[in-house]
Amino acid sequence: MNMNAVAEKQQHTETELNRGSESDILCWALLAIYAFARVLQVYPGGVPMLGVVALHVFPPAIFAVIHGVRGYRLSGILTFVGITLIVGNVFENLGIRTGFPFGHYYFTDLMGPKLGVVPVMLGLAHVGMAYLSWTLARIISGGMQSPLRGLRAVAVPVLASALWFRGTCRKTRSGQLF
Repeated sequence: MNMNAVAEKQQHTETELNRGSESDILCWALLAIYAFARVLQVYPGGVPMLGVVALHVFPPAIFAVIHGVRGYRLSGILTFVGITLIVGNVFENLGIRTGFPFGHYYFTDLMGPKLGVVPVMLGLAHVGMAYLSWTLARIISGGMQSPLRGLRAVAVPVLASALWFRGTCRKTRSGQLF
């Protein structure tokens, strides 16, 4: 290898490392914003609730894209985002309109405009929470370095679903809120 090729490769490696540290800083900043938003939720009235909701939704979704590009490339994370948005919206609309599979519930206007009967921001919340759940499930089930095969190919999505499940809406029983 000649000296120019070695220098070029070293410069490329340094550029990649710097890009990684910049995205690390951004990911930690997004985490800090999200944590701050969780605290804001405890003190209602100081910040409009739609702002608090936005701070709960956008940082995890942005984190998912930035972190996802590192592990799955841009095309992979965009596929993940697309599938999450479509499947999430279809099932939420189905659930609200029919009660299947989650029971009868509705969303208040707190999360802003809706696509059908589902808030647009909920789709972005699905992206952030699904990606974080998927990542945690991969870590719990044996690490991020090896491909999903065999039992892990089934266990990771099931574990991710269990980690993700939480109430984000108002459920009704016989017309009553509970």
